[in-house]
Amino acid sequence: MLGGYAVTVLITIGIYVILALSLNMITGYAGQISLGHAAFMGIGAYTSALLFTKTGLGFWPAFVAAGLVGILTDEVAVKPLDGRGSLAIAIVTIAIGIIIEITGVFILLLWIPLRERVGLGTLLNAIQIGLVVFLIGDHLPHTDLLALRVLYMFGGLLSIAVGSGLYIGAGLGSGPRDGLMLGLSKRGISVRVARTAIELGVLAAGLALGGTVGIGTVAFTFGIGPLVQVFLPRMRLRGDSTVLATAH
Repeated sequence: MLGGYAVTVLITIGIYVILALSLNMITGYAGQISLGHAAFMGIGAYTSALLFTKTGLGFWPAFVAAGLVGILTDEVAVKPLDGRGSLAIAIVTIAIGIIIEITGVFILLLWIPLRERVGLGTLLNAIQIGLVVFLIGDHLPHTDLLALRVLYMFGGLLSIAVGSGLYIGAGLGSGPRDGLMLGLSKRGISVRVARTAIELGVLAAGLALGGTVGIGTVAFTFGIGPLVQVFLPRMRLRGDSTVLATAH
């Protein structure tokens, strides 16, 4: 067992690693300077520490609660300053590819109660999808023709379903959302229902953040689950009984 001093050092290192990574996203990727960064770090740190030490709340619930307190502080104390042209805090925009990677990491936390295992496929999925979107998103052909746009939509939906069957069937681990889907399947929920429920949750979060809903949104939310259920058992490797058991 580690002594108290060693634990304190490791916690301090972890805090500064989180701070460095977040500053890298804001300054490195977005090219912006945050004047409120230290304040929000302090709010989150003190909130989680007080909940953990004073109420006996576990680490992960305290971690989530600290994030919610930070969001509430932003809504109550910072948002009113926007209308007055205040420079109290920098507004940050992050490329969609980076957002995919960030949300993938947070979704992995939901694996803990499901006891899913992280594999090579998990890491590659969490990293390379966001990276590919970031690199080629602006270079794909664009069109205003409705027929072609609908074709793109269904082609992308089918590609994701087939790709999911291929990489999950390899037995090297699944991505964040797919792992959540399989974890729920092991508890008696079909792949179709589990994936649709996950997508509905993601849709609700997007709407809460001010996102919009289109035909593609609806098609993906209700179409990807049934398609993955079709392709997943047909593209697994022979002997991969886990995938077969969760794809019913």
